[in-house]
Amino acid sequence: MRPPDDPTADSEPPARRRRLRLAHVLALLTAPGFASAIAAHLPFRHWLIDLPAGFPVQAGAALLLGTVALLATRRFRLAVVWLAGALLAAAAVLPGWLAAPA
Repeated sequence: MRPPDDPTADSEPPARRRRLRLAHVLALLTAPGFASAIAAHLPFRHWLIDLPAGFPVQAGAALLLGTVALLATRRFRLAVVWLAGALLAAAAVLPGWLAAPA
């Protein structure tokens, strides 16, 4: 214990170190999939939007990977957001895939 007249007694406690979590790293790595998932529903708006619109399958796969990682680490709220992005990407791909002749 420090004596009461010690000038360092009123200082703030040391800052906690932030942990690097695998789920957050995977979430950040798969987050660009949102751009492609949204852009797939906005074709021909602008050429910058048209570029990521060509990759909704890859975006859906990346967002599903992020969803699984977030669920495995019990980050349920973030997992719901990533799953919604994956479903948005799937909504751009599945109608054309199901309508294709067998």
